[in-house]
Formats: sequence, structure tokens, C-alpha cells
Amino acid sequence: MRYSKCRLQLPLIENIQMFHVKHFARLKKTVYHTFIESILSYLPDSVFAKCFDSSIGRPTKDLKSILGLFLLQAMLDLTDIETVEAFTFSDTFRYALDIPRDEYLSERSYYYYRSRLLGQGGKLFESILRNVADKLKLNFTIQRKDSTHVKTWLKNMSRLEMFSETIKKFLHELNTRHPIIFSRLSDELRNKYLPKEDAFTWFAGHKPSQYEQCLVAAARDILDLIGRFNEHASVSTFDSFALLKRIAGEQIHVEGETVSVKLRDEAKGTALANPHDPDARFDGYREAVKYQVQITETCGESKNDANPRIITQVEINQANTADSTTLVPGLEKLDSIGLKPEIMLTDNGYASDENVLAAAEMGVTHVAPPGGEAPDGFGVVDFALDEEAHTIDHCPMGQTCSENRVVEKLKKHSVISR
Repeated sequence: MRYSKCRLQLPLIENIQMFHVKHFARLKKTVYHTFIESILSYLPDSVFAKCFDSSIGRPTKDLKSILGLFLLQAMLDLTDIETVEAFTFSDTFRYALDIPRDEYLSERSYYYYRSRLLGQGGKLFESILRNVADKLKLNFTIQRKDSTHVKTWLKNMSRLEMFSETIKKFLHELNTRHPIIFSRLSDELRNKYLPKEDAFTWFAGHKPSQYEQCLVAAARDILDLIGRFNEHASVSTFDSFALLKRIAGEQIHVEGETVSVKLRDEAKGTALANPHDPDARFDGYREAVKYQVQITETCGESKNDANPRIITQVEINQANTADSTTLVPGLEKLDSIGLKPEIMLTDNGYASDENVLAAAEMGVTHVAPPGGEAPDGFGVVDFALDEEAHTIDHCPMGQTCSENRVVEKLKKHSVISR
């Protein structure tokens, strides 16, 4: 049964039973006091609505405290074990989460609640952001946006490793869901990819000079499995089977009886990098399998302005996503939560005519340095502009322009001066 302690009414007497008065005075200056005062009661426990009934069953832990625990873990960069111990033994955590001293959380319960919370981070972020914005009377007129890459803990696989690991993944799923069908596969295929413990594997028994031969053999095995199960009503719906088909479509070429492996041009940058996380991609430098993170935050007109840098948006994309494609969707998201800026600052990776015009239609001025190399001679910025008439007044040599031609659709100028 879903349970959350009601905290809408503030307590008449502050809870200082577990602290000395001096300790409590110090505590009120820490993040733990800010958390219980401004964050805990606003956490959206509704994210658990689909997981627990509202009236039937044993009561859950206080769900707001559980949500708060995961937030504190991220804020303080704690391991799972440290987080469970803090919930059970730390008075500062008990105070921040508004739980009694006899409250207990096992590791099993911790992982159980976390599994129910996966995918709900966006709702938590927006709920806390709205409260912080109201409390601070946040000035979000000017914001800036930038991106970075986050490295995953996935292994950088060679092509042969990736082929064989994907086949293993499929065979494991086939054995789990259809053991009879799995048993009908040839012993050679099963022993090649799923050898018994400490057995001499097929891959370990070949020399580096035989790499291409082994790779083509793995490609043939993928094609054979696809041909065998492509029409099967159940097996063809496996996620691992879809990965086999994806590899075949991206890298395997068949011409008559000849099978070769080469990445297709249209799959460059989007090809499967690791079967254990199909959405992960290599970045532009192919250094590691990563994800791209887009971050937007508030800022002042200058670095001396007293404006707290509050993150207003976090977006996770595939590593090969172009920055320029994220600007407009990001502005639309900020608009939907009431935090659309008047000015958006970015680097030149976001700059394009289309983005400037689209932002302007939303009432946002997109400011970014021009991309590319500086032109030889004079550039557009060297000409004197008439802001009201949207025309060019004179050229860098001081000569007036005898004619202005404006392409209305693109707002671009063609000038004749003399």
C-alpha cells in the first residue's frame, strides 16, 4: 500500500530531539536543513502510483523519504552501501528525510525502490526546479546552454567481440525462454558461443592472423540465425534478435556465396557499439562509448551579477547528436515549464540560420559566435546597419549603399555600393 507522510502543515516545534542546541544551530546552516525545509515535502511521490495500490497491501516506506534518499545520494556522491548506512545510522540524514531513529532500510529494499523509480528522473527534476524557482524568485531571462560527453562503463569492443557477444546474448535469451528450441541448435554453435566453464573456446583457439576469417564466420552465424528464426512468431520478437538483424543491416554484405563485413556509409556514427546498451554510441573521436548531456543554466549579464546559476534543463542524447539539433526542442521544453528565457547564449556549435529564426519566433534571442573561419577581407559585421529599416547603411569604406536587396524568407541581404 502506498504511504507518504503528510508534510503540508509545518510543525509547531522544530524537531531537535536528536541534537544539542548548538549542534542544531549548526545544522540549520547545512544542506540537510535546506532539504527538509524546501525540497522534501514537494517531492512527487505520484511517480510510484503505478507501482503500489493506494489502499491494499502492507504499507510502503515513506515514499517522499525514499525519493529524498536517492537525491541526497546523488548530491553527496555516495555509493549504494554508503547510502543505505546513512539512512540507517546518520542523524543528519534522518533529520533531512524526516524519519525516526528506529527507521530501517535493507539493501534489498533499497534496490527494490530504486528499480521502481527508473525512468522517473525528469518528473523529480521539474518538481524540485519549480519549487526552487519560486523560492528564489529566479530570474531566468538570460540562460546559457552547452554540452558534454559522459563516458559509460561499457567495454570498447572490437568488431569480432561485438558480433560474438550479440550472438551470446541471443542464445542466452533463447535458452531462457525456449529451451527446447535452443536444444535443437547444433552442438558446434552452442559450444562456440556458450562453452562450458573453463573450456577451450573457439575464439581463443585462433591466431591474430585469422581475425578476418573468424569475423566472417561469426557474420555467417548471424545470417544463419536470422534465416532460421526470422519467421518464428515468438523468437523474432526478442530484443536480442533485433540486435542480430541490426548488425546484419549495418555491417554484413552478401554477394552470391561471398560474405564480407564492412560498415555501411549510412550507418557511420549510429552503428551498434555494444549489445548491452544499444543506444550508446561512439563520440566523433571514437575514443569510448558515451552519451551526450545537454545542460542549460541561468546566468547574469556579467560574471559580477548576483545571479545563482540554477540548472533549468538536463537532456540526455546519443553521443553523435549534433548540438544544433537540440536548441529548439530545448527551448520548447523550457517554455512548457514556464522557464523560457529571453536570451539564450551558446557556442557556435548551436548556431545556424534556422535556429536563430526559430528562436526568434518563440520570442527568444539566440546569441552565439559565428561559425567557421573568418572571411578574407570584410565581413557582414563590418557594415553599418540600420536596425529600424533592416537595411545596410554604408560599407566599411564609408560609401553609402545605393541598393539593398532582402531575401525575406532567410532575412539575408544583398548589397550594391559605390
